[in-house]
Order: sequence, then C-alpha cells, then structure tokens
Amino acid sequence: MKKFILLLFSIAILSPSLATAQAYHPQWMYKYKGNHINSLVEDSINIWVGTQNGLIRINKTTNNKTFYNCLNSDIPINKVRKLFIDHNQNLWLSDKKDHLAKYDGQNWTFYKVSNNNESWRIEDIKEDANHAIWVSTNQHGIIKFDGQNRTYFQSFEDSGYSYPHFILKNNYALAFDKNNNLIASTFLGIAKYSSAGKWTFRDNIDATHEIPAGDITVMKTDNNGDIWAGSVYYEAIAPDFGGGDVSKHDNTGWHIIHTPHNISHVTDLSFDNNNTVYIATMASGVLKYDGSQLSALTYPNNQSIHTANVSAVLYDHNGNLWIGTANGLYKMTANNLTKIKTTDNDVQANWFISMFQKKDGTYYTQHSYIKKVYFYETFDKLYKITPTDTVGFYHKRFGGVNIKYEDPNGSLWGNTMRSLVKITDTTIQYLYADTNILPRNARIFDISWDNVHNEFWLATQIGLISYKNGQWQFHGGFMGGNKEIYSVFADSTGCVWVGTYYNHGIAKYKNNQWITQNFSWGMYNKPITHIFEDKHHNIWFVDPFNAILGKYKNNIWTIYNQNNSPLSGQLNISGIDCDSNNVYVNLGSKVVAYNGNSWDTLPLINEKLSNNDVNNIFVDNNQNIWFMEYKGGVTIYNPNGIILSTPKPAKLPISKNTFKVYPNPSADNITIISTIKAKQITVSILDIQGKKLIERTIDNTYHNPVKINTKNLLPGVYIISLETNDNREFEKLIIQ
Repeated sequence: MKKFILLLFSIAILSPSLATAQAYHPQWMYKYKGNHINSLVEDSINIWVGTQNGLIRINKTTNNKTFYNCLNSDIPINKVRKLFIDHNQNLWLSDKKDHLAKYDGQNWTFYKVSNNNESWRIEDIKEDANHAIWVSTNQHGIIKFDGQNRTYFQSFEDSGYSYPHFILKNNYALAFDKNNNLIASTFLGIAKYSSAGKWTFRDNIDATHEIPAGDITVMKTDNNGDIWAGSVYYEAIAPDFGGGDVSKHDNTGWHIIHTPHNISHVTDLSFDNNNTVYIATMASGVLKYDGSQLSALTYPNNQSIHTANVSAVLYDHNGNLWIGTANGLYKMTANNLTKIKTTDNDVQANWFISMFQKKDGTYYTQHSYIKKVYFYETFDKLYKITPTDTVGFYHKRFGGVNIKYEDPNGSLWGNTMRSLVKITDTTIQYLYADTNILPRNARIFDISWDNVHNEFWLATQIGLISYKNGQWQFHGGFMGGNKEIYSVFADSTGCVWVGTYYNHGIAKYKNNQWITQNFSWGMYNKPITHIFEDKHHNIWFVDPFNAILGKYKNNIWTIYNQNNSPLSGQLNISGIDCDSNNVYVNLGSKVVAYNGNSWDTLPLINEKLSNNDVNNIFVDNNQNIWFMEYKGGVTIYNPNGIILSTPKPAKLPISKNTFKVYPNPSADNITIISTIKAKQITVSILDIQGKKLIERTIDNTYHNPVKINTKNLLPGVYIISLETNDNREFEKLIIQ
C-alpha cells in the first residue's frame, strides 16, 4: 500500500486565531499527474522539465526538485509545452495557446504573441546570434522579439519558387545556421531567412532536396553548428514522398538519414559529445545515429522505458541522457536507468472521472486509463483513499462504477452499465434484476436513492425500475410510453424526476403515476443528463449539449440558457455540483456559481483555472471544491480557508499559543518567539489572497527570537504562517 499525502482536514482542530483569518485567506491546492513530459532543457545548474501539468526544476548536483504551477507560483500556465534557455540562462516557456513567458530565476515576464485577440498556438522558441527571440506559430507565421519591438513574418516573395507569394503556415520548428540565417519549417518544406533579410524556400515534396517528408516537427543544432530536422512521415497519405524522417543540414546542403518508414513521428533530437544523435519518436522509442548506423537505443541491464511514446530527449553536460515520455521521465547513465518522480504528491493517478466521499472522510475515486489489449481500450479503476493508504481494487473494461449513495451501514451503492452495485470496503457485489424486468443487454444509466420510500430508482434503457429489499419492479417508460430514461432523481418530498437522452425532456413519477403536465417550455424536448436538488430545495435539470439549466421550485421555473447571463455564448456544460452556499457550473471555458438569488462569474476561480480543461466538479464533506481536469490534474478550492494538504499524514496539531508576534499591530519590524518543539521552522507572511510575500526558514533549536523586516508591506491585514514537518499554525498580523 502506498502512503497518501493528499490529506484533507478541518481547520477547526487548529488554533482559534485562524478563525479570524479564514475570511481573508481562501485556500488553493493543485494536485496533478506530472507523468506526461512535453519538453526538456538544461541550464548551467538545472534540468527543466515541461509537463502537461506544470514545470519541474531538477538540480543536477543535488537532484532536488522544485515544482511550479499556477497556484504555488507566478508561472502563467500549467500545460508547459515548449522550453528554451537563452544566453543569459533565462528560461522561456509556452503552451499551445498565446502564452509566452520568461523566468529569470526570480520573476516572470509575460509576452503577448498575437497581434489581435486571437489565441495563437506557439510551436517553437529560439534565439539568434544578436540575442533576439524568435517564435514560430501554427497558422500565423513567425514573430521576432528584439527586446523592444516585434516583427511579424506571415508571407514572403521567392521568385525562384513556383508559387512566388508564399504564406508562412504551420511553422513547427526553428533553427539558426552558422551564418545566423533563420531556418524555419513550414507545411511544405523549409523556408530560409538570411541575415540580409531575404527569404528563399525549398519544398520537401521533391526527394532531390533531401528534406524530410511530411511536417517537420523539430530542428536542433549539433555541437558543430549543423542543423538536424525530424518530421512526421505521412506514408499513407503520400507514399511516393522521397527520403526519410531525419535529415542533416551542413555547409553543402541537406542530407537525408534513411530510416525505416515505421518511424511515424519524430518529436525531439539531442546530441552527445561525439555528436551521436538521439532521436525521440512516438512509435519507435529512442533511436540513435552514430554517423553511419541508425539503431534502437539499448538500456543498461536490459532495462526498458515504460512506453514507446517518447516526447523529449536531452543529453546533458554531465553525460546523462534524459528521456521524457507520455508516462514518465527517465534518466540514463552508463550503468543505470532510473524513473524520476515527477509529482510533488503521491496520488496514484489524477485523471479523476468521478469521486465520492463517505461520512467518515474516506474517498472513493475513479480513474480511466487506456491500455492496449487487442486495440487501445479504456479501463476504469476504483481507489479507496484514507489518510494513510491508497488501495486500488476495481479493474474493469466497458465502464466504471457510478457511486451515488452511502447506506447507514457504511456500504456504498452505485451502478455499472448492467447492474446495481454494492461496495463494502473494497468488495464489490453485483445485483442483477430478473431478465423479465431488465434484459441483460439493457443499459443502466443512473440511479437515485429515495429517502422517503427507502428504495432505489434506476434510469434504464427500457424505462424506470425500482429496487427495494431485493425486489425489482418495472414502472414503465417515459411518460408511460416506451422511452429510455437517462437520468433519475428522487427529491426530498419523494417525487421522482426523470430525464431522457433523446430530446424528450422531463417527466415526473409520484404515487405510482406518471405526471404528464407541461413543464417548462425552455426544457421541453431537451436531452436531460443530470438532475439534482440543491440546499435551497431547488431542483436543477441539465441539458449539457445546448448549455441549458432549468431550476424548479414551488411550481415556478427559471431557465438559464445562451440568451441570458451567465450562460450566454456557451456551447456546453461539463460539470455541476453544489455546496451549502452555491451551485457551481462548469461551462468548459469558465466556472460560474449561483447563490440562490444571483449568478457570480467567479473571477478569482477562473483566473486560477484558466489553463485547465475541467470536466467535472465535486464538493466534498469539508466544502472543498474539486475541479477535475480532463487529463491529469485536480485543482481544489475552499473559500473559507480550510487547510487542504500537509507535507505528511497529519499528526497532532501544534498546541495553542506556541508562538507570539509582537508588536502587533506593527509598522516596521516584528519579532517572533516560538515554543514549538521542532528544530526547523518555516515562517511565511501571506496577503489576504493567500499570496506568499515573505518566507524564511529558521533554526529553532534554542527558541531564539526572530526579527522580520516588514517595511515593504503596505498597511493592511496579513497572515503569518509557522510550518514544521508535522503541521502549520497561523496568526493574523496588522501592518499600520
């Protein structure tokens, strides 16, 4: 069993001083799956790793790691796609959108790439001999940054080419040759921009040009200043293309390295001290070319990497080969291959499809993953998560378990596509209806527990079915007809609401009768996939495909759609849940909330989620709101300041009155005296938004007073945090 670091606990067990701070200190946490590696670069001290869910810095001497994401730093993006180190050892990064940033080791600087309001996809970042930064984009040409000005190159004239007016498009990769000429890949070949300001072009359709066929996705310069290019090879589309997937450009021109056609996608290139080329591919793992022979890379002691989907490769200055894949990061030395941990937590997987929390705090989470059996197929796995252990116990093809209810004995109830399910600890019991009531090939879409009548209701492909004390009963199809039911919900009055998938709207079933009254016209003949009741006893109906919400209470309907705020302009709804105050709705591009009277566009939340693809929302028992990404991460938010995680499973909290701050209020300096029994303490001062302004690690062996200069803090309310390996304590600080 694996220790589970993601631990939630109420702040009520900590000192009362935080009660004052809660209103000022909402808490965020980002837990992610950092296995999907996109890019690798090296500076004089570190290896930088760009992942699908954040940035990692690995010190080459100590192997210490620092993790950067949008919640713990000022990095502008979580999905880091491209990395580049300039001559001043600044780190540049981008994602697939219009995000370009520079990190100088202390501060982040952001640059706008597009010259309009569009989002331009950045493909590559390089630097010329004059230290100007060049950026290639997909569909929008190439941009040059000289420190003050931007120059856009979106087309050029080449009288020597059959199409003189050439549009720069699909510029995947950039490089500079020994004469500081720009070499840029395009969707038809190679464009060259000379240092004298002249464009020329050579296509890769003619094999005599010896330029890699297909889209050239990567270009790198070796130790001699020669340029190497790798491409995607479209053999099925253009079987007569000449050449291979890798080519070298030197003083005499381009020279193809003939490779097998099963290398369908070259993603990265790197070079050792002898100019051996290491080739990262999506289909053939890592290849190497020693100047005469191309071969597959072999690993020490017959070890192997987990997947052939290699997205990045880097041979560092210490003689180590780093390999980034879609399923992890590896470091290869002369004698060993090691998989490097790329998350700052021990969550087993973060592709959360669904989640349920029991009353005792135990989580049951479901994850989907793809595995190659006969073809690539989707599997689902359930995990039981306690503060000390994570146990995986369900492994199933063709759909997972939809957990909806905890009974008084602590057992969980849900459904698969074919059965009702009862889960006790990690034991699953499948309950099937008689085939005369529910044929085995008929699907179960949803279930709901009826607290009034103590029975389950099942939405199925053939209609509404109930289950009580081992007895099954069929109640007919939609509105009494032969219509399948996709969603079902038994409200607090015992009324059963149902919705259909195929545009038949909403029906009501009560006292063994279908009620066929005309409900809201706005929800009439709509596909209803989700029904629930909020804390104010409003019944909500969700049409995710047309971005329509229906709210019903006391025979009054309110409809929210594309014609009224906040759903105006939205195309779909991809997640919904509620806490004690709000209904949270994920619209794909943003999250909104309804407080019972009005809508809020939640600018703070959306700022944090701007780079995430949220597909589900879950509110746990502690009112923590989980925003689950489509792939690889979870952002957790609590508006009341509940502490969401600790470095280790929680021990006893720090006792009360273990540190004092004086003077408080203060103007210039504060002094902290601590009686905490820990040799080392981290002291932080945060603003009311939770942003860390000052941090110091102190030796607490002799409990000496610690002075902190606060002259640079503006007048206002701040939070002081004292953190040890076991816990944290907070105190309010007022600066006058």
